[in-house]
Parts: sequence; structure tokens; C-alpha cells
Amino acid sequence: MRHRVSLVTSLILVSSALASCSSKSDNHYTFTSKTITETTDSNGLTEAAYDPTAGTTQDIVVNALNLPTSNVKLSLPQGTLAVSTSIFIEQGTPVLSSVSDALGIAGTVTPQSASVVIRSSDNTIIPALPLKITMPLSSPALNLTDSSLLVVLYVVWTADGIKAGLIAPDQIKLANGTATFSSSYFGQFQLANIAALPTTTVVVSKTTILPKSDALKPQAFYQAGMKANQAGYWKNETWTALTNGNAGNTEAHSITFSALDDMYVAGLINANYEGGTPGYWKNGSWVVL
Repeated sequence: MRHRVSLVTSLILVSSALASCSSKSDNHYTFTSKTITETTDSNGLTEAAYDPTAGTTQDIVVNALNLPTSNVKLSLPQGTLAVSTSIFIEQGTPVLSSVSDALGIAGTVTPQSASVVIRSSDNTIIPALPLKITMPLSSPALNLTDSSLLVVLYVVWTADGIKAGLIAPDQIKLANGTATFSSSYFGQFQLANIAALPTTTVVVSKTTILPKSDALKPQAFYQAGMKANQAGYWKNETWTALTNGNAGNTEAHSITFSALDDMYVAGLINANYEGGTPGYWKNGSWVVL
């Protein structure tokens, strides 16, 4: 009887030891995180302060309601940044056409989220560890269907300049109407459905990372060109004459409009420009007349 009690006692001790080891092992792989207090201003700009001494993963969640960026979540693992810095999350201008053109994506590109800019107070900072980003889907039911062509189109700041690229479906996790993915850089991100994956997934790009709040600020442009003896400007491929302009007027005239419009002109009409070719600027490219 004593041997039987001793055996049972030994088994209990061994089981307790195994449970203790298992608990320690589980704790070793359990990463804690804390949510950083954020503020969102009237323009929809969310700001939070990253603390490099926090000793844990820091989460920033856009809690403000009725914003295109609502419920966007950014997780910064411990050691992501070496210095204290402000982190910003805000709506960006659409990147679908510029990125799809840069990568040579064929077919229809359908947005599945708002365009979101995630940046630090210093855009030259490169995170030491990948950022984890969670974005709500425009169509939450996507996480219940085949998501093989759901991708992230992005434009990011890198040590080699601005790059445009694509995060493939197998690197995106869908759950509860959201998509989670990782990025090694700050930049601009947008979920989209595409017809087929391109052969090239990242390229150096001249695309500008533009928050919508910046794009909505009035911007002044000047033009000193002439058309039919009129001073004026091109906008959306339509000539608008300035009322006080004439063929002999060399004064620069300012015009103000939103950067969200399709096209602006900063060149000369009916004059030698860009190597003697008359034309105008449209979305960063010279259009020959």
C-alpha cells in the first residue's frame, strides 16, 4: 500500500513539474502589448507618441468614428524605433492607378479599403522591425470567400527612395472583416482586388505619398503662357483665360485650386518648352500639344 501511495505521489509531482514547464514555455512565447493613447483632430489626423523604453509592443488604434481610417490599427513591436517620435495615421489620396500602372497590373483594380497614410514625424526613419497593420475591408464578407486576389497596394519611404509595390494574398490575414499584413516601411497603403498578380511586385516610384488633408489645401500655381492672345491656364485639359490677360502681358498670374483635381499646368502654351515642344504638365508628365 505504501508503494502504491508513493507511486501516485510521484506521478502527481511529475505532472506538476510538466505543467510548470509547459506554463513557462507558454509564457516565453506570449507577447504583451499596450494601446497608446491617441488623439484625432478635426481633419481626421490621428497622432500618438511612440516610447522606445516601453518594453512591449505598442498599438495605435484609430478610435474616432465615421472616418475612412476608423479602426485602423498599427502595432509596433518592441525595438521598432530607437527614438521617441510621433506616429500619424490619416486618410491618403487613392494610390490604385499609380501603383497598378507602375507594376503593370492588368485588368480591373477594385478598391477594398480607404487609402491610409501611416508615417512618423521624420519620414527618413526606417523601422528596425516590421510594422503590423490592420485595416477594415470595404466588403467585410470577403473574409468568408476566396481572397486569392486581395492584395495591398502601397507606396513607401525606403532608404533608396520612394517605392511602389504589392503585398501578395498569402501575406495577408483576414479575420472579422479586417485584413492584417506587415510592412518594413512607413508609407501609404490600400487594399484592392486585382484580376491577376503581376510578375513585378516592387519598383522605384516617383509617386508622391500624399495625405488627403494636404491635398485639400489650396495650392497656388503660376503660368505665363498664351493661347489665342490670352493669358490663362490649362486645367483638366480645358483652357481657362485669365480675365486681365493679353498677348503682351508678361506678368505671372496665380491660380488656386485643390490638388485633388486631375491636372494642373506649370508650363507654357504655344511656346518652346521641354526641348522646344509646346505642351503642359499633367499629373507629373509633360503632354505634347
